Amino acid sequence: MIAATLSIVLPIWRSDALLAELVEEYLALVPHFFTDFELVLVDNGNSEATSALLNDLAATHAPVMVVRCGQNEGYGQALATGMRNARGDYVLATAQESSVHIGELARFLPYHAQYPVILGYRLAQTNQPFPGEKLATKLVNQLLGLDLHDLTTQFALFHGDAVRNLTIQTSGILAYPEIYHFARKQSLPTIQVGLQKSSGSKKPALRWPGYLELAFLRDLGNLSISPSLRPAWLPKVIVGVGLLALVRNAWRKPNYR
Repeated sequence: MIAATLSIVLPIWRSDALLAELVEEYLALVPHFFTDFELVLVDNGNSEATSALLNDLAATHAPVMVVRCGQNEGYGQALATGMRNARGDYVLATAQESSVHIGELARFLPYHAQYPVILGYRLAQTNQPFPGEKLATKLVNQLLGLDLHDLTTQFALFHGDAVRNLTIQTSGILAYPEIYHFARKQSLPTIQVGLQKSSGSKKPALRWPGYLELAFLRDLGNLSISPSLRPAWLPKVIVGVGLLALVRNAWRKPNYR
């Protein structure tokens, strides 16, 4: 057990009854890993009913706090809002629909002191990712000079000081590659740790707005991408992949970008 405070940042959008179960699971398991913790639920422009549910969770569970965004600006911006309000020595960033169980936090603990940025990736997947997602990972790595194994795990542990005042420009789940890129630019030690995928869970998709955002990563000021890594044809390819993702996911329930 680590004698420190952990802040778990969980952006909430269009929540359902399973959220209460998820919170109870966190409250039961996290004390096995850290002596103190808080669960920061970020109300990302939800309906009155969802906001009321979040208020009830905060009122009935002392470690739970609610932070509100004025409107839904995407998962990445909600994540940044939560991290700015987190008080923990360490920050665990995750998502409602993450395919990684909170118990996998144990795999991060041997590296927590040495690495300010720890990204999780799934060791095994029962469902193979959409081919366009593999291409997107390769494109992100080429654009940013990274070696990411997985774009959509949405489970990462940070030193609080490393991310508390970080400005995230991407609005969707590309926030994780952006943070990883920022850490590498700042020469912060980083590591990727393999995690088990929860049984029966779905792998979150990089949906079409994310591909459009990926196409314009080169224009984000914080990323400072080398011109040699951003050929003119690349945005067109990414947008094309995004259109394929749009067709594939048109009938599915909307998700974070």
